[in-house]
Amino acid sequence: MPKALKTNMRSSANLLLLLLLLTLAASCHHEVRGPEAGVDSTEVDLGTVYVNETLVAEGAVTLTNRGDADLHIQRIETSCLCTTASPSADTLSAGATSVIRVRIKFEPYDTIPHDVYRTVDIYTNDSLHSPLSVGFKLKADIKH
Repeated sequence: MPKALKTNMRSSANLLLLLLLLTLAASCHHEVRGPEAGVDSTEVDLGTVYVNETLVAEGAVTLTNRGDADLHIQRIETSCLCTTASPSADTLSAGATSVIRVRIKFEPYDTIPHDVYRTVDIYTNDSLHSPLSVGFKLKADIKH
């Protein structure tokens, strides 16, 4: 057998062995993802709220831990002092959810029909998806 052919076959065998070892190493490697935060919606439409009938609009968003480690809600910030957000749980194990209830309060003098948009920012220990921002929109109106 010619020397060039033997060298080429040896190089091909070495390359095949390297690919086999890389495939084996990849299959043995356990990927640790950590916590991964996700919400069911990034915008919630609350429709029309008649401020002469109620002074509070309420909605909710569900936060899910899609990762493989505990997700901790560190804090929740809202875009306005008239808006509050309360989670049903602060720590979520893998696959668990927390319903975040949002309340937007109106003042009795808030009688001019207008569009309202408030945001809720959810800060967690998920370094890739924090903060998660959710918008809540509604039309404030007066029922005659």
